[in-house]
Amino acid sequence: MPKNADFDMSNLDTSVRPQDDLALFAGGGWLKKNPIPPTDARWGTFDFLREESQKKLRAIAEEVSKKKVVAGSDEQLVKDFWLSGMNESLREDLGIKPLTEIFETIEKIETVEDFIEFTAHAHKVGFNILWAPFVGQDDRKSDRNAFHLVQAGLTLPDRDYYLKPDEESKRIRAAYTAHLEKMMTFAEIPTEKIPGMIQIVLKIETALAKISITRVEWRDPEKLYNKWSFKKLRVTAPGINWKQYLNDIGVKDIKDLVVYQPKFIEGVHALLPKVSIEDWKTYARWKVIDEAAQGTPDQYATN
Repeated sequence: MPKNADFDMSNLDTSVRPQDDLALFAGGGWLKKNPIPPTDARWGTFDFLREESQKKLRAIAEEVSKKKVVAGSDEQLVKDFWLSGMNESLREDLGIKPLTEIFETIEKIETVEDFIEFTAHAHKVGFNILWAPFVGQDDRKSDRNAFHLVQAGLTLPDRDYYLKPDEESKRIRAAYTAHLEKMMTFAEIPTEKIPGMIQIVLKIETALAKISITRVEWRDPEKLYNKWSFKKLRVTAPGINWKQYLNDIGVKDIKDLVVYQPKFIEGVHALLPKVSIEDWKTYARWKVIDEAAQGTPDQYATN
């Protein structure tokens, strides 16, 4: 079979009849050459590109980390970032101390306005609380970027994990409860407080799951593209100081945005005053613990 410059014919598996298994016929050759690595649950061309990009980035960082660099240069930023991240002995010595400041900030929250202000700070440093903001290509105007809001705030993969009544979902929720207890113990939360905190986290995340769209709805690009004016955002969820929130995350003077899940933003707005501030603070503490877990010292990871 001839090889076309735009399509690698070796990716086919011509031993399979297309009418018997079109997917295997079209990609069987590639599958044979690219088995799923034991470290991954899936593997495709984008996963391969990601892996190769990470290898190249690591090589660059390691090379720069060994060089004498100019103070204030981009190379110094890369070197400092890499060396700080690779300093495992310092990580072990610090334990959970790096979280002390953000826990103190959470403790000072007294109002919904304070909680939204903290949410903005959390989004800037990468913690997944309530919704998620991002800037990306406008799906209906490819020559411009748009500011997006998308549902977030859950720890389990999606709403079904919290809401489905089948036995497997119940097993996963029980395992998640055990995970919450383990991680809160690592975070040195007093033992007597942990059961109550777990129930609060489950209650809030289940409430967020109920206002989240389903995986099937996620597949409909028409439903996900909701262009709103900034004025509509403020009118739809007036209890949130959107101007201050956007300013806090560094987004200024936007006239419109794309809201992936309008009912989620409306639902969060309705939920904010219904949940006590103390419960929101508990939820915030958990999300910080969860998002910071990848930097957990080995003394915790091996327990």
